[in-house]
Amino acid sequence: MQLATCHPNRKLIGHGLCKNCYDKHLKEVNPAYKERQLANKREWYKKNSEEAKKKERERNRKRSQDPNHKLKVRRYTLKRQYGITIGEYEEMLAQQNNSCALCFRKQGKANFHVDHCHKTGRVRGILCHQCNWYLGTIEEDLAIMNRIKEYLGVL
Repeated sequence: MQLATCHPNRKLIGHGLCKNCYDKHLKEVNPAYKERQLANKREWYKKNSEEAKKKERERNRKRSQDPNHKLKVRRYTLKRQYGITIGEYEEMLAQQNNSCALCFRKQGKANFHVDHCHKTGRVRGILCHQCNWYLGTIEEDLAIMNRIKEYLGVL
């Protein structure tokens, strides 16, 4: 069995790629292929809705029994959305004394949010939910922040 160059532990399908990477490649270079795949998927779900629901229930059951599922999702999300590892996240949080970078509140039950620039994608720090929301609202229009300062008598 030949192995793929993209994932050396997987079987070679085409262009040196495994099945998943080859399928992704085809979808990128051929929009008609992508549409055909989506149409086939929708048709299969219509014909096999009970089987699809059964498979989804089984996946959910396995996830609920996996004690590490939330951590796996957290790792994946941090890497995909922000390009950082869970270790880098924890290091940033430790540098902030395990508190919000703006209001210095300590972490409660929920995870803090990764603050990042929406234009560049650069990670700036770790914020609590409230500060992340405020910053997201104000960041769109800095004039709002100036009006808030005026309102509070800071300027």
